[in-house]
Amino acid sequence: MSEIDKLSTGDPKVFEIFRSIAKWFDSIYYIDLVDGSFDSMIQAGGRALLNLPEDGDYARMIGHLAATVVYPGDRDLYIRMLDMEHIVNHLRSHECQEFEYRSIMPDGTYHWYLNMIVILSKDTDGTPLKAASLVRDVHDKKTEALAAERRQKAVERALSEEHRRIEMLAEATNAVVIYYDIQRKTARMLMNERRKKDTNRLVEILYTDIGREWRAIIHPDDFDRFLSLFVDGRGLEEAYSIRARLRYDTSYRWYRVTGRAVCDNARRPLRIVATLEDIHKEKQEEMKLLQKTELDAATGVLNRAALEMRVTQLLLKGCKNQMGVFMIMDLDQFKRINDCYGHIEGDRVICEFAAVLKSLFRSTDVIGRMGGDEFAVFFHGLFTNEQIGARARKICQQVKLIMEGAGNLPGSSCSIGISVCENGEKPFKQLYKEADTALYQQKKHGRDGYRFYALEK
Repeated sequence: MSEIDKLSTGDPKVFEIFRSIAKWFDSIYYIDLVDGSFDSMIQAGGRALLNLPEDGDYARMIGHLAATVVYPGDRDLYIRMLDMEHIVNHLRSHECQEFEYRSIMPDGTYHWYLNMIVILSKDTDGTPLKAASLVRDVHDKKTEALAAERRQKAVERALSEEHRRIEMLAEATNAVVIYYDIQRKTARMLMNERRKKDTNRLVEILYTDIGREWRAIIHPDDFDRFLSLFVDGRGLEEAYSIRARLRYDTSYRWYRVTGRAVCDNARRPLRIVATLEDIHKEKQEEMKLLQKTELDAATGVLNRAALEMRVTQLLLKGCKNQMGVFMIMDLDQFKRINDCYGHIEGDRVICEFAAVLKSLFRSTDVIGRMGGDEFAVFFHGLFTNEQIGARARKICQQVKLIMEGAGNLPGSSCSIGISVCENGEKPFKQLYKEADTALYQQKKHGRDGYRFYALEK
């Protein structure tokens, strides 16, 4: 006979062990699954005082409890789970059985309890002979779990309603809507796709790795700013708007991206909802207007103000670890062309001069007309003075061809002044002053060539 079987024999020492175990439970007793009796009932003074005998008929005891202290809604479960035949069948293949039920308290409220039936001994064929019932109050844990479950369901309902509102927004406005879950780091893009016969279809795209997947659809120059709007989510209690280019077929279109964070009670951002409004036509018109204000009307290169602004921007952020080169150039004795051949011919020469500069420099270089026949170019990279000089000589050579094309005009050539800086350490005004000084020195010493700025000794 095992030690645990001796608990029902009345051995005082073993019963004390049994009583010490029982303090962790509200009640504990043994079930004889052969003769249908229970014994060694111990109640540890839990909230529901049952006042049951220490032994007796098991089925009668269960029926009494079901009728008097078990919550009506749980009675069928209680009776079914504690039916002796059910216990025997269950314990043939399991070591224990557990279920939760509610018990009515004296004040009319109820508490949750966990009832565990554990097997103590089996017959040689595996038939359970004896089991123990252990009942424990789990009300606090259970109510907390139920409350959490209710909160989760409320959140799911709210998210479902929110998702539906987003769908309605996409359907009603024809805007693209992005719904970003900050915790899951997933995004859903909803768009109203126009079909044939004026019918629409709501299309939804799921992104699970936006850092990688969005790189394929966001313009490289706008990607970091666009991504940070969703990944950071800070300071977005109020709507925040940026403009960005998204891929459309084989090209990019401009969109206005308006985002706002949805926060919890602690003001922690949970989700970000953003709408994408197509503003491509608006942006194109804006760029046209901007070009009109930035470009010199006669030559199509930047005007003086726009050139200064572009060069300043590059000096601040685009010339780190590189050399910046600023050239000022003008046509020598240009006044003679206007005086001899008229302003129409002079304007033609100016336009051809601008065309030469466009052909000799990269699209990323800054070319501008400072006024009259004076032009300026700024470019940056890794160059030697010999390479810069070769570029200046090429300009002078091309200018001579322009003059020959205009009738081999006498006295016309090009003078160039050059200023350089490392790592963008010089401001625009200093570069301009140095290049202008070098230009004056070149004209003073013979024109038709170039000169680097050098400090006078």
